[in-house]
Amino acid sequence: MGERFAMVESVCILAQIVRRYKITVPDTLKGKDIQEQTKALMDWVPRMTLLPTNSFVNFTKRPFV
Repeated sequence: MGERFAMVESVCILAQIVRRYKITVPDTLKGKDIQEQTKALMDWVPRMTLLPTNSFVNFTKRPFV
């Protein structure tokens, strides 16, 4: 039950983030082609942390509708 609940909770949190924020690539990657952007964005090591590092996305708050 714990693992299933954690999965549902994480999906709900991600849905809230995507609904509230526009997620874009940083300015340093905007001029590059999609393969280079993908390589740069996917070059990270997943781990549990309270202070994420090597996060290469921009969050812009969406207007509340």
